[in-house]
Amino acid sequence: MKVITSIDLKVFMIKRLIIWLILLPLVPGMVLTFIKSVIWIFEDKSFFTPVIIGFAIGVIIDHKLIRWIPGVETFEHEFTHFIAAKMFFRKVTGFKVTAFEGGSVTHTGKFGGIVGDDFIGLAPYFMPTFLIAVVIVRPLFFGDGSLVYDGIIGFILGFHTWSSIREFFRNLIFYKFPSVATGKMTKSDIAKRGVLYSITFIIVFGLFLHTLLFYIICFGFKGIPTWGGDFWLESIQFFKSFFS
Repeated sequence: MKVITSIDLKVFMIKRLIIWLILLPLVPGMVLTFIKSVIWIFEDKSFFTPVIIGFAIGVIIDHKLIRWIPGVETFEHEFTHFIAAKMFFRKVTGFKVTAFEGGSVTHTGKFGGIVGDDFIGLAPYFMPTFLIAVVIVRPLFFGDGSLVYDGIIGFILGFHTWSSIREFFRNLIFYKFPSVATGKMTKSDIAKRGVLYSITFIIVFGLFLHTLLFYIICFGFKGIPTWGGDFWLESIQFFKSFFS
């Protein structure tokens, strides 16, 4: 078993500081392109109407029903860790979900380094796993829109949004508790990495994924390079105005 020294810990903290300093300048462009995509969706009444209705239903059902079913949200949380681990080519060695004591996902591998570790560890707070699946399918089979399918998109968006917000505040704790995987004392995903760093990471990657999905909804898969161009221009304009 590797012993973590104070020097190792300091190097680890310096690496996270560097990542945080890289992520911070990305926030304005992420926010501005997100706002732009939301405005487009608001203006498209044929899409906005079923989505907002589905969104409201998703929030209500999650709040009144899904959150009270033992193990359901824990499974969704751990499944997101699992998908994120696979995205970084990690080998998942354990997947455990309990009804009342939480869950755990363990994995091996180092691809992606500390960024990969943090993406996997914080993914449940920003990665809308099921929403990604349904949005990717939309341009392939429902390019012109579908009242029912767009309502489903809104429902899943509502569920993910509400459950992610609740999970974030539920895990904003700093005391240690027994790990489901090992039984040893551990901290929450957020406490392990620090609140400021975690919030910045969640905002940047959360805005990135949701905005990219909104662009795909608006423009199909052409929305991916379109978002890249918009993000670059919005970022340049922001910093030009900021420093002028």
